[in-house]
Amino acid sequence: MAAWSALIRPDVFRSLVIMSSPFEGPPALPFNTANGEFALYFNTTGERNTAIGDSALYLNTEGSRNTAIGNPAMLNNTAGNDNTAIGAGALFSNTDGDSNTAVGADALVTNTTGFNNTADGYQALQSNTEGNFNTASGFERSMTTS
Repeated sequence: MAAWSALIRPDVFRSLVIMSSPFEGPPALPFNTANGEFALYFNTTGERNTAIGDSALYLNTEGSRNTAIGNPAMLNNTAGNDNTAIGAGALFSNTDGDSNTAVGADALVTNTTGFNNTADGYQALQSNTEGNFNTASGFERSMTTS
């Protein structure tokens, strides 16, 4: 505790470092940002995630470098990496799909393991579950792609 105090406020706690046990330095920080009730709630090892909104990235445990903005964007993501979800329910069902971009309410909402998909618009690529390398722009575009 003394080493932490000295690290945070060295101007006030100068002598505590000398009296404390060897200080190995601060732990590696995951650099996650969570704002909203239950945002990043189950995160354990995931790093560099941003979750804004009620239950955004709620089930994420080890997924990294994800951005989820909206209630509940990317709620079911557990291990997916490098995803961007902006809008209510965007990438809601994604569990471990990587490198997806969903902008709009319910965009890529049923995607579970698909990767490298881009959906822009309300319910764009709504029915995509495992499809890869798909692009759709506009209201309810390509709802049956899989």
